[in-house]
Amino acid sequence: TSGTSKGSKSSKKRKRPKEEEGGAPRKKSKSGKGSKSESSKAKAKAAAGAMASAYFPLATSLEPERKIVEVPVEFYKPVPLSTAQKEEAEGVLIFTIIRNDGTDDSLTQLLKLKDIFTKQLPKMPRDYIARLVFGWRHRSLVILKRGEVVGGISFRPFPKQGFCEIAFCAITAAEQLNGYGSRLMNQLKHFVQQDGIFYFLTYADNFAIGYFKKQGFTTYITQPKEKWGAFIKDYEGGTLMECHTHPKIPYLEVRDMVSKQRACLNEMIKRVSNTHTVFSGIKIWKDPKRKPTDKRPRLKEIPGLSKVGWKHAPYPSYSLKMSNNDIITLRDKLLGVLKQLRESRDSWPFLEPVDTTLVTDYLTVIKNPIDFTLIEDRLLKGNYYITKHIFFADVKRMCDNCRTYNHQETVFYHHANAIEKLAKNLLSTIQEVPL
Repeated sequence: TSGTSKGSKSSKKRKRPKEEEGGAPRKKSKSGKGSKSESSKAKAKAAAGAMASAYFPLATSLEPERKIVEVPVEFYKPVPLSTAQKEEAEGVLIFTIIRNDGTDDSLTQLLKLKDIFTKQLPKMPRDYIARLVFGWRHRSLVILKRGEVVGGISFRPFPKQGFCEIAFCAITAAEQLNGYGSRLMNQLKHFVQQDGIFYFLTYADNFAIGYFKKQGFTTYITQPKEKWGAFIKDYEGGTLMECHTHPKIPYLEVRDMVSKQRACLNEMIKRVSNTHTVFSGIKIWKDPKRKPTDKRPRLKEIPGLSKVGWKHAPYPSYSLKMSNNDIITLRDKLLGVLKQLRESRDSWPFLEPVDTTLVTDYLTVIKNPIDFTLIEDRLLKGNYYITKHIFFADVKRMCDNCRTYNHQETVFYHHANAIEKLAKNLLSTIQEVPL
């Protein structure tokens, strides 16, 4: 605030000298004294820019590239009003600030609000709720529905410290699904903005943390503890949360504002892409005369596929540099590795397939079972494991299946780790012919 007041004094309009009133240009002094005011203005402007970049670095860095995008009227669809907004527009709901000023109306409304807090916050002592609600330091934002109190927020502003403490927030159980909570918090943000307060602090219990997160509160406290530590009470079992509001955001119009921003963003995306275009799709699937044996459509015949950037590329052709002798040599080496794995003391869970008559749910958990018997059959085919990496992939899958089905503390889990480690060590000694 002190910086703002000083800036307002320096921004007063300077009176033009008599020789400038006629419109004649002012001559520069030879000694350079006439340019002092211009240089001081330039320094002030640079200082203001530095201050702005310190507080809003993102905004200042993007300032030269900022552009105004006009959203077509036919593209923007207003967000439908919530139940709370409709009832507020119709006059059914009224949000009002009250305090204990001694009048009958205020005391009656505060008493009803205290009863709501007592019912909705059963773990909070009743005398403590009454002491804060009726305290002269606290204010309450009350929701009146057809004249009856249905909820509210009890809060205490600290203008000198620049924050507001939310003591209690509750709504009757019958009205909690009508958007009253969000509207109530936005009304509070709007009201406190007018007093120059842009920080909220509150202690939330486990049931209220989700609500406050939706309203912009976080557990990360940005204000130094020296500003608030001696002013608010620490609640045992509560989580301290903070919300920082922006002075230029109209919180009573947030829903409509976000809708306009979303429409603007979608309009910008449409200008640089065609993701919004919906093509007709493949119609042959709907043909009742089509048979399952009919050929499938080609990729280039799918509507819109080429327009999104797809290009047909020929299938790559592969040729093996390995000869039959190389494949046989590798097979013999892998058979030796398999023999050593089977002779290991950790191999007994993997020697044969899992008996699914005893382990009835095995196939529901493991979709691709494998064991040493299946690996040996593939080895004897001669051309299945053309690299040692394919062989190790099957061994690893076998061990992964074991670790997936069995708990980490079981002996099966440890046997799987040992077999995988042994296979990796044995295969590291095998030299391969490149493909």
